[in-house]
Amino acid sequence: METKETKPKCPKCQTGHLTRRAKRPLWMKTLLFWLPIKRYECGSCYRRSYVFGTYSTGNPIG
Repeated sequence: METKETKPKCPKCQTGHLTRRAKRPLWMKTLLFWLPIKRYECGSCYRRSYVFGTYSTGNPIG
């Protein structure tokens, strides 16, 4: 049985969805590697936002 993951909405434009993964800065990879923070890019406005947690249940941060 397949489950469809819901994509989080962009916190900046509120119309697009965070679709593509964006690279995290080196300092974040080095110092905060243990946190489940992922960086995504909006498909509409192309701004980057951080998602805390898993993709399907994560909440955008700023």
